[in-house]
Order: sequence, then C-alpha cells, then structure tokens
Amino acid sequence: MKNTIARILGLATLAATLLAAPQAHAIPFNLTMQTDGFGYMFGNDATPFPGPLNASNFLSVRNTQAGDPTADIQSIIRFDTSALTPLLTSGQPLVINSARLQLDFLGQGGEPTTTRLNAGLGGTDTWTQASSSTELWNNYTQVLGDTLFVAGTPEGLVEIDLTGLSIDDFGNDELLSILLFADENFSAEFNELFFGAGDTPGGTTGAAPRLILDISVRGTEVPEPGSLLLVGLGLGAFALVQRRRA
Repeated sequence: MKNTIARILGLATLAATLLAAPQAHAIPFNLTMQTDGFGYMFGNDATPFPGPLNASNFLSVRNTQAGDPTADIQSIIRFDTSALTPLLTSGQPLVINSARLQLDFLGQGGEPTTTRLNAGLGGTDTWTQASSSTELWNNYTQVLGDTLFVAGTPEGLVEIDLTGLSIDDFGNDELLSILLFADENFSAEFNELFFGAGDTPGGTTGAAPRLILDISVRGTEVPEPGSLLLVGLGLGAFALVQRRRA
C-alpha cells in the first residue's frame, strides 16, 4: 500500500514539475520583400543605384568575366520585419530554429555555368537610390548562406538556408536587408541569374522573395492554478480511498 502511494506521489510530482518546466513554442513567420525595397549595385565601386529602386520586376545577379569585377551586379532586397516586433520586444529569450530565403528562379543568361549565389546580411537598412555601391558593399560582409546553380538548373522556387542568421540580427528599425551576389572566384565565365521580384511597375514576373522563419520562444510557463488543483484533488481522493480500504 505504501509503495503504491509513493508511486502515485512520484507521478503527481513529475506531472506538476512538467507543468512548470521551461517550454519552447515554435512560431512561424513568412515575410515578403517590400515592393519598393530592392535595387542593384555594380561591383563594389562607387557606382550609384541605377534609377528607382522598383524600376524592374526581376532581380539580377551577374558574375562577369575575370578582369571586370566592377561590372558585376548584386541585388539588394529589403524585408519588412514589423510582424516580429511584438516578439522581439517581449523580453523573452528567443532563438531562430531555421531561416530560409525562398527565390523564384527564372533562368540564366550569358553562358550558363555553375555559379555560387551568396546571401549576405545587410549591416544597414537605410539605403536609398542615392546610396553608393562602396557604401553598401562595406555593410554586407557576413554571408548567411549560399547555393549552387548549374547549367540546366530548372526554373522554379529555390531555397537558401540562412544558417548564419541569428535573432540579434534583427534591429529596431523593423527592416532587414539581404544582398544577393555571386562568388567571383568560383567561375570566370560570364553568367547572370534572374529571379522574380513580384508585382512591380512594368508587370509581374515571378514571385517575390520570401523569408521563412521558425522562431522559438524559450521561457518558463507558469502552470494554470486549475491544473495544479486537479493534481491535488486527485491525490487527496486517492489517499482517502486507500485509507478507507485499510
């Protein structure tokens, strides 16, 4: 009898402990780039952005032939992260379980070959069409993830795992900029990658890039009073029944 009561008490204690144990709640976010939040820059020289940021309905990343790195094209895309603000300002410890950049690949130009596409984190989100390439390039030094495009890669949605993205990379300006650029040392062949940029002036070509996040909130869940009360009532009822049987 005593052993039975001891086992029940042990199980009840475990249940109460689990009710009060730290819990992790995964929260998915699907962020689409801003309609006017992208532009091009040529290489890392001082060439300004060409025209309005939303003048085109596709994103282009060009890897030029060796000897002309200033003609490379990088595309910068900016995301509105205001949906994350309540979570980021909650004071709870957060962790990014996974982050993926989803792109709508529209094909290759130039001489299709193997090209590594890199996604770099923007150290500033205040760029405008008057920003210079030098100014921007110096703020995109951290590579978050990359993927390979080979000759014959089919068109369609592709994903880049942004394994380097952390919760600390989200500032308080409710924006996040990512630079798409080719690995200049990977191939000397001229190549250009085209991606969709959603519905912008000039028509619709492909889908806008999306940032898919899975964030966990790690904190201590306070057990509901009713849950603990049920555990206590159950123990009391069991003890009473056992006493009567004795």
